[in-house]
Amino acid sequence: MKMYLADDLLCAGFLQAKRPELFYLLNCYYPIRKLTEFYSSIYSYTKSFRYFVLNNYHKVRDVEEFAELSGYTVPTFRHIFKETFDEPVYQWMLKHRCQDIRNDLITSDMSIFQISTKYGFESLANFSHFCKANFGKSPRGLRSE
Repeated sequence: MKMYLADDLLCAGFLQAKRPELFYLLNCYYPIRKLTEFYSSIYSYTKSFRYFVLNNYHKVRDVEEFAELSGYTVPTFRHIFKETFDEPVYQWMLKHRCQDIRNDLITSDMSIFQISTKYGFESLANFSHFCKANFGKSPRGLRSE
């Protein structure tokens, strides 16, 4: 591996191909106790990042705010997020925002205006446009579902 690194063979495809080999060698040469210690530090890091995301996604409007709240740069946040959730941040945020909006429209007693304000829409027209684009129905149509 030192030889590969010294020759600057750092292409993504190459590293992807070497990953299974690394895991195989680790499992062959290290006792389970040592591997558990090694993997637990990675697992707890991922678990705490996941916990942070799930508890804070509703507090931010975009990826930049999310990264700032986490203390990471935007590129680093995007990378960690993709590794943890296996999808891009914006796509994940949009999906969860849609789920939350749909849930509020169907189950809550809040007015449509209150819901649109809660999710940061500047007007009912913008909120209606968002609902039609993402659900194929107006907020009122979703509510009557």
